[in-house]
Amino acid sequence: MEISIPTRRARGVLSCLLLEPGRFVRLSSLVGALYGFEPIKSAINQVHRGVSELRKLSVPISSGQKSFRLDALAESIDCYRFQHQIELASTAVAGSDLDAGKAMYRRALELWRGPAFEGLAGPTFESAARYWGELRVTAEQAYFDVELKLGCFKEILPRLAILNMKHPRNEIFLGQLMLSLYRSGRATEALEAYSKHAKDLAEELGVTPGPALSSLQVQMLQQDPTLLPE
Repeated sequence: MEISIPTRRARGVLSCLLLEPGRFVRLSSLVGALYGFEPIKSAINQVHRGVSELRKLSVPISSGQKSFRLDALAESIDCYRFQHQIELASTAVAGSDLDAGKAMYRRALELWRGPAFEGLAGPTFESAARYWGELRVTAEQAYFDVELKLGCFKEILPRLAILNMKHPRNEIFLGQLMLSLYRSGRATEALEAYSKHAKDLAEELGVTPGPALSSLQVQMLQQDPTLLPE
């Protein structure tokens, strides 16, 4: 069930409690997350009002000694379900069950609706957003690795192209795009993608592509047969 959270303070309180489901979070921690090291005078009252707004929306929150707790199990919260699914997927892939791993990665990634903690500022939310965002990227990389192993290189090309525009410095995504292009009979485009990336790095940062990507380019130039699907 989706609910509309009416205010930033309510979204902030819920986000903090979601980080520690089933555990009491101190009022001071909530104030710090929402208002920083120099909170406004009404910060404590604002947190209480945020809790009240959430309760009116039937969000189950218990009160403790200067603390609040979200009464929910981790497995009922999307981010933790996502984490559990990618753990299961990784185990399946390690056991050579690629089809099961692919399905689990896909289910995990389908749980995402947008950037984590979007619209919330401050170190607490920025750190959490960075953690979950990096975990999502890692899961996407693992998912496309499985797709490539299963020979689905043509099917994933559009999504990899989008991810490469979104993460232009991520050489794992670029390598996956190059390999998908190469296996689709588009070797020239694969090498052009590498050349563009190398040029951008040289002009903007004064560095060269990493060894894994450079090695892939050499293999393509040499038409290494191991790059082709079995």
